[in-house]
Amino acid sequence: MRKKTIILFVFLAFFALLSTVLEARTIVDMASRTVEIPDKINKVYVNHQPGIVLMHTIDLDLLVGWSFDLLSGEKRIVPEKYHKLPVLGTTGGNNSANREVVMAAKPDIAIMFTYVEDMTVNLANDFQKSTGIPVVMAEMKVKKIPEVYRFVGKVINREERCEKLAEYCEKILEKSEKICKELKESEMIKVYYAQGPKGLNSSASGTSHGEIIDMAGGFNVVERKSAGDGRISVNMEQVMIWNPDVILLADRIHSASPTEKDPNKLLQSLQDGWKNIKACKKNRVYFVPCIPYNVLDMPPSVNRIIGILWLGDILYPGKFTTDIRKEFVDFYELFYNYKLSEKELDEFLFVPNK
Repeated sequence: MRKKTIILFVFLAFFALLSTVLEARTIVDMASRTVEIPDKINKVYVNHQPGIVLMHTIDLDLLVGWSFDLLSGEKRIVPEKYHKLPVLGTTGGNNSANREVVMAAKPDIAIMFTYVEDMTVNLANDFQKSTGIPVVMAEMKVKKIPEVYRFVGKVINREERCEKLAEYCEKILEKSEKICKELKESEMIKVYYAQGPKGLNSSASGTSHGEIIDMAGGFNVVERKSAGDGRISVNMEQVMIWNPDVILLADRIHSASPTEKDPNKLLQSLQDGWKNIKACKKNRVYFVPCIPYNVLDMPPSVNRIIGILWLGDILYPGKFTTDIRKEFVDFYELFYNYKLSEKELDEFLFVPNK
């Protein structure tokens, strides 16, 4: 009897193992890595904020945790039931994630949304080896966002939802490319993105933090001089030489002085030299919409798609859209599943009180 029991146990264990193998599938990710993942994905660990934003637009139920504590602006859009998800940290950059804590959350897979390069591929391989969690890499360049949606949709079995989002992004990116090709260099508006406590930090053309200026047809006065992707420091004399037509104020500048509703006045209060810049003289200084995420670069994810339309509308009215307010309403409803009221729309777009 005991022998039959043992045989039965072995038989059942074999079929359980076989079933597990059959339920797995092999994929090739966006870094050309071959990864075996479960057929059914219930929970996902995401490595950094750009991926968190993208997963927010697909299905928050899949997240095992946040990268950082939610900011007040994010809490306004993210349903309350998700606010208490644990903060698991990030991999890459400051590498704050405790791998044992991530493992304890029991994600079926980890998705690393990043720029694909040797360093990030090595990080993905190391994370997978040390945790046993299958790691899938997705390329987060803005022009690849439609491809990312379609790829991730297949990985997590959300293809229908992801196709809708991919098609919207594709339409905006195609429009952007067409308009930019038609612009003559002499027609391009000179843009400076003011960041930092004095407005003297900025983001260069071609970086993840500056590329939306390029894609909206702007001439970013800050040129990329190295392979780095971060912000750079400039001085007032250099800004005066550039003499930009339009200045964009990062949300962090506004949050430092939230009672000032006029972006031009706020900028000039930071340092006396700003009053001599063409953008200030012509009153072409703008706060960047930032709820739930900055539409230009913070974080550099799908939130930048609506940023193309917003900035394009400022630089070349009528070319990118005929109704930016409707575009924002449509975007928030489709991507964040959130219906903007007229009052919220005024607030998020920094429309002065009537």
